[in-house]
Amino acid sequence: MNSRERVVTVLHKGMPDRVPVDYDANPGIDRRLKAHFGLKVDDNDGLRRALGVDIHGIGPRFVGPSRHDDIPARGINVDEWGIHRRWVEHASGGYWDFCDFPLTEATEEQVAAWPLPSPDDYDYNGVAEQCRRLRCFALHVGGAGTLQPEATNMSPEYLKRTFGGRLAFHGCISTAGPLASGTVKETVACCRRTLEIMMPGGGYCFAPTHQIQDNTPTANVVAMYELVKTHGVYR
Repeated sequence: MNSRERVVTVLHKGMPDRVPVDYDANPGIDRRLKAHFGLKVDDNDGLRRALGVDIHGIGPRFVGPSRHDDIPARGINVDEWGIHRRWVEHASGGYWDFCDFPLTEATEEQVAAWPLPSPDDYDYNGVAEQCRRLRCFALHVGGAGTLQPEATNMSPEYLKRTFGGRLAFHGCISTAGPLASGTVKETVACCRRTLEIMMPGGGYCFAPTHQIQDNTPTANVVAMYELVKTHGVYR
């Protein structure tokens, strides 16, 4: 199977030749992984190929008017959807993380009145070229915060037992567990156990639950993606 066939099979809760693989990481560990594989710092596609990743995001460029203002006094950036992000600094760098959540206590009327971008606010001219250039991947549009349901604080066992007959799953490899703070052996054991739980019956895409954090050992991430190449195969 190619990547597209693999992902489509999983979305229909089927069993492909192997579990499809996804990747997302903060800038620090992303740079270290590229250095590990001898890649240039901007070679995002090359890193995905080295890790065996099947999925790649694409999308148009926002060129419309701003409907939401940044909050410089609090160091908060606000995008075209009104999502608030604050720069989180840590020992090995930092990243933009969600904050404030302005619609948490909103009424139905306030939600309906929330300013949203128009389809005409985007430049679609580059999308066809993205599709051609990345045709070896399964392509998706959107990302965290863009109308995607997410299950948090639920174990793989619970998710599979409760929803396994109805839903396809993406993730389940905790970025706060052995991957971030354990040894290579512990990381491999955790990932192998997750595959054992989530693979039966199909409908599973192997991926971190969140962006892989910068404090994660490079060797752990490499071991995680090497494991799925051998243990994520349906026989």
